[in-house]
Amino acid sequence: MSLEVQIRKKEADRTLKMSLHTEERFLSVLGEEGGGKTELLHCLSGLVLPDEGSISLNGRVLYDSLQKICIPAAERRAVLLPENYALFPGMTVEENLRLVLRETEKNVHRKERKLITTEKTAQLLKEYGLDGLGGCYPGELSRAQQLRAAMARTMAASPELVLLDNPFSKLDPYLRAELLTEIREKLSGEKKVTVVLATADRDEAYAMGGDIVSLENGVTGEAKPRDFFFREPSTVGAALLSGCHNIAEARRLDAYHALVPAWGAVFVFAVKKAAAEQKGWEKLPEDLAAIGIREEDFRRELPDDAAFGEYRCFTIHVERIEEELQNWKVWFTAGRLSKRRNFAGKASGESASSENGQGTDERSGLFLWKISRREISREEIRGIRRLYIKNRQIMCLSDSKRG
Repeated sequence: MSLEVQIRKKEADRTLKMSLHTEERFLSVLGEEGGGKTELLHCLSGLVLPDEGSISLNGRVLYDSLQKICIPAAERRAVLLPENYALFPGMTVEENLRLVLRETEKNVHRKERKLITTEKTAQLLKEYGLDGLGGCYPGELSRAQQLRAAMARTMAASPELVLLDNPFSKLDPYLRAELLTEIREKLSGEKKVTVVLATADRDEAYAMGGDIVSLENGVTGEAKPRDFFFREPSTVGAALLSGCHNIAEARRLDAYHALVPAWGAVFVFAVKKAAAEQKGWEKLPEDLAAIGIREEDFRRELPDDAAFGEYRCFTIHVERIEEELQNWKVWFTAGRLSKRRNFAGKASGESASSENGQGTDERSGLFLWKISRREISREEIRGIRRLYIKNRQIMCLSDSKRG
């Protein structure tokens, strides 16, 4: 299975630049509202034509501006399920399904087509939990039942590409999780179907699995496997979408050093250049725009086997503690570090102090740390003075606009 997209489309206030490639059957397009997700799905379905570029599905070219190829929407076998589900309100659920099935089976003899349509309608109603509801009109169904009916109608078209445009957004959290899991399991059984989910909810994107691509203001990032996307985002926009709170602008000083003014520190990603090259350390990106630290990556103690330069130490002052169901959310400010306490490299404390003209005890920036309530009490948190972060867990982020 493969989906490849390289398209551009000019709009009144921006130009959409969408580039993605996935070999996975499930792809989530994660972005804020108004970021261009619906426009992307419309281009994939054929409802909207890009200005230039190409779209191919499993090696079949759906659109190519250079080759003058444009497969009509009705022939793409790409079905869009919009946010409002677009069920025909004047038709029953069964009639909504039959309408699509009759078109799908239009080349079959009329008598045989009627029999096939009846059988498939009954099968889809049962498969999507709509037994006994075939005679109901969409307005008589709950929101969850409407989604099931819309999914049944989508699959009645025997699609190769299913495009889900934020279908879970108006469900309560419990139903959202339940239906997403249910629908994903059903679609997993459709071996020849590629699924694209457009969503602003990172939990939905994570639950869908497969690859995830960020989309911000009409520009896509790189499609990455789910766990890699959340663990190692490459842009500021992707980091924000993945749920990272600790992000600050950074300036690249050289291949292994970055200044973060808001945090009053120079982050060192290798102790010495020669040692870095010998160990195969990756150089900081030329277009470095920010540094990010995940709230769950802070550690209370330095491991006994920690190598010199492997960790950075923050002196901290706890500002406030918030209680969640399973975790503490700890907001803290961090003091600048002396050479002796800086495990990221012996020069970084000096550089930060001299460049900013401030001492090691002065604090700037507000950090978030999350830790399980089972591990520590509120009183113990207030007594913590240092936290550690592994250098390899510090995210080096480029400008989102570069994708």
